[in-house]
Amino acid sequence: DWSSDVCSSDLGFLDSVVAADELAEAAFVEAQRWAAFPRAAYRGQVRMVRSERLARLAEAIASDRGHGFGVPDPA
Repeated sequence: DWSSDVCSSDLGFLDSVVAADELAEAAFVEAQRWAAFPRAAYRGQVRMVRSERLARLAEAIASDRGHGFGVPDPA
């Protein structure tokens, strides 16, 4: 259920906003910051933050399997 009071940053899709001419430098700085983290810590953080969302996505995919969605079977 999407509502107008939900912000993309609340959903994890947006971390910051920069001017177009500053984008490349901002992306590079952020990439360097993330690259400095130990890989195991990053992996654990991603799993912790996204595990619920990924589980819901996996459930949705599993429930959709077998549905034709009105698309004719090519067989």
